[in-house]
Amino acid sequence: MDRTMDKVIDTVQARVERTSDTLVEIHFKPECTLNAAGIGAVIAAKRALCTEGEPDVLAVVTGEMEVDLRVVNVDHHAAHGLCGNARRLAFVVPDELHAKLAEIHFRYFPRPFETHVFTTEADARRWLSIQAPQPSLS
Repeated sequence: MDRTMDKVIDTVQARVERTSDTLVEIHFKPECTLNAAGIGAVIAAKRALCTEGEPDVLAVVTGEMEVDLRVVNVDHHAAHGLCGNARRLAFVVPDELHAKLAEIHFRYFPRPFETHVFTTEADARRWLSIQAPQPSLS
């Protein structure tokens, strides 16, 4: 059973929270512009909360948020460091256009863990609720 970690870090662009032993949630704030510097702060916060276990990461971008399109051309994890023990990333965007941009970004800058883009938080949570296959011990 998961226990609540009660760990929250607020950045200019997002609220990053370790909501359980197995999940770190990132909820981007709608009142700001998503840019490369802000993403660096979010990644640092995520890394600080990913120190134990192998958590999944749920990142949610709301429909009202402005996005600096230059963020698509930056390998944010190369620039700001990885959360090396993350297991999977579910990235939620508000519509199909943002989904295509995110998919292009992740294709050019793949993560060392499974990553999927969704247009609803419910679909992302459903995917994360499925236990990922465990590596074979043999």
